[in-house]
Amino acid sequence: DLDTTGDFVAVVGPSGSGKSTIANLLLRFWDPPPGTVLADGVDVLAHDADAWRTQVALMAQDVHLFTGTIAENLRLANPRASEQDLAAAVRAAGFHEVIGRLPQGDRTWLGEQGAQLSGGERQRLALARAVLKPSPLLVLDEPTANVDAATEQVIAREVEVLARTRAVLLITHRTAGLEAAREILVLHD
Repeated sequence: DLDTTGDFVAVVGPSGSGKSTIANLLLRFWDPPPGTVLADGVDVLAHDADAWRTQVALMAQDVHLFTGTIAENLRLANPRASEQDLAAAVRAAGFHEVIGRLPQGDRTWLGEQGAQLSGGERQRLALARAVLKPSPLLVLDEPTANVDAATEQVIAREVEVLARTRAVLLITHRTAGLEAAREILVLHD
């Protein structure tokens, strides 16, 4: 059960242990058994699946970027986002330095699937997009898998800040940065 006014739960375990399955059940990509997945004490099955998904921002393991600029990719999450909102989300994801190196900044054309970016850069852009979505629940599936240790620390600190005002479900292989989690679920077998 997650409290969407501010909560931080981490799910840790090796590949194949069911971490991403939890995200799929929470987002109702698959329907869980009644009464097993709750948000604010309410069974997620009580919500229309599409309406429920508008309340959840997902940063999936498999990053999907679209042909267009960085800013356009970010605004998919929140078309009404201001420049300040974009800058805050980019900073939270540790992506601001990348944008600062690009000649056209967030107006840089990405090409198909963000071909101009490395795997870690695509991942940080996807994280910024999830942070930008105005939703009470943020699901982060391996947000630090392809980043260096310094960026991982930046992201861990920002997750802690985000969890003060919205629920964060962090799915990870790593145990670094989980000190602030209210609960850590360890999956195996």
